[in-house]
Amino acid sequence: MKSRNLLILLLALALGAAACGSDGGDTVEAAPLIVVEGTQAPDAEPTEGSVDQPDADATDASADQTDEELALEFTQCMRGEGVDLADPTVDADGSIQLFQPGANSNIDPNDPDVTDAFEVCGDLIAGASFLPGAGLDQSEIEDALLGFAQCLRDLGFDVDDPDLSGGFAGGPAGIFGDNFDPTDPANADAVQECQAAFGAGGPFGGNN
Repeated sequence: MKSRNLLILLLALALGAAACGSDGGDTVEAAPLIVVEGTQAPDAEPTEGSVDQPDADATDASADQTDEELALEFTQCMRGEGVDLADPTVDADGSIQLFQPGANSNIDPNDPDVTDAFEVCGDLIAGASFLPGAGLDQSEIEDALLGFAQCLRDLGFDVDDPDLSGGFAGGPAGIFGDNFDPTDPANADAVQECQAAFGAGGPFGGNN
């Protein structure tokens, strides 16, 4: 699986996990969240060139922006593509939550329109430190996905090893076979437990 497809997959998994996660209610003690404010970013244009690698110009430009600016520009781009994504937040410790826990529940990560928007907007945050799986290279992410699947099997779920050969066909609902959708709220507890396969914080950042 190419790096662009891995980025889209992890973004979709993170979106689904956050949407069915805690919104800071009685059951989870959450750090205070502050909505990131900023000026309206320019309308994003679809990138040209390779569909498999991040756009070099976008990556270079992102080096001059803060994490907050990158996250906000990404969500504004997603809204420009027709996906009503909530603004990112900042935890009390300064870490970015790209997808607010409990928010965006109206967005289906398996919707092809959402995938298309990730294709357009993903380059804006390529390489950002708050990305799902940040600090892992492609082979490490693929190994972590295999560990994630094994953890699910240990919990009693009938899941396949992730099929990384066909790109993003089927969205996150299809990567582990037909018997397990990681974006289904009914599977939220299992996803939360097994994301430890990705190391500290998991691929979904603080969205727990």
